[in-house]
Amino acid sequence: MTNSKRGAISFTALGATHHLHLNTNALVRYQDLYGETLVQGVQKLNDTPGDVRSVLRIFYVGVDHDETLTQKDVGEMIDDLGIGKASELIGKAVQAAFPAAESDGAATEVDEGATSGNGRKATKAAKTS
Repeated sequence: MTNSKRGAISFTALGATHHLHLNTNALVRYQDLYGETLVQGVQKLNDTPGDVRSVLRIFYVGVDHDETLTQKDVGEMIDDLGIGKASELIGKAVQAAFPAAESDGAATEVDEGATSGNGRKATKAAKTS
């Protein structure tokens, strides 16, 4: 189940309800712990389905916003869920964290000359007739 307002994915493991939430803090924590972005970790999981290390790492940074949980605790949650269900929950959490832009019929284009405040190319909504 998804809490779409906050992007948290609810699940039951080890007899309790937990939440998997890949918010900004989880993304930073993942990068600090593992030296790669969470997107890179998800890509590894996509490239190698069943990569237990990637499943554990992603779950570890996103589950319950609880700094007291150890990787062993999270591994036990995954054991209870099964690796397939855990991978499915990660997919849902990634979708909740990175929702596709809502389409209102207007395309997005890159203004080749403009940059945003961070030096990246700026995008703007295309004008519709």
